[in-house]
Amino acid sequence: MPGACSITRGTCGGHWKTRACRWPRAASCSSPSTNNTGTQSARWKWIKRTYSGLPRVLRVPFAVAVSAPGEAKSILRSLLTLKVEDYARSWTSYGRNNRGMSRWHDIVDWVGGYPYEVAHPEEIFDFYRAREFTLTKLKCGGVGLGCNEFVFEKRASS
Repeated sequence: MPGACSITRGTCGGHWKTRACRWPRAASCSSPSTNNTGTQSARWKWIKRTYSGLPRVLRVPFAVAVSAPGEAKSILRSLLTLKVEDYARSWTSYGRNNRGMSRWHDIVDWVGGYPYEVAHPEEIFDFYRAREFTLTKLKCGGVGLGCNEFVFEKRASS
């Protein structure tokens, strides 16, 4: 549809305000936003900014260091529950259910995804409402650092 904007889920967390302003006459708009979790979001912003500023040769070791605590927890959990094959499968079969990426590429995509912008759901809602969009669909809650998903439609001019 002419003038419609579509922001895909894969661009989660990036510049929702800028994108909204590019389509002032859009009929509908889909806008994902990374959930603002306070200090956790601030920590991830620091991680992403640091990774992006590193020389290429240091990026892989940094990504390994950032992901190591979570990986160690997963390995330990698999050992304690005697389900080591589940941990191995989380690496070997990862791409089938996760945007087609390998687990390693998903880690690098997450650690290196900068610029990084977060927002509370009400910030997104208020921003679009002020521009005469109406919220028509919302997927929110229980996402941690994941994406909240919004679909807005432009109100008809009276």
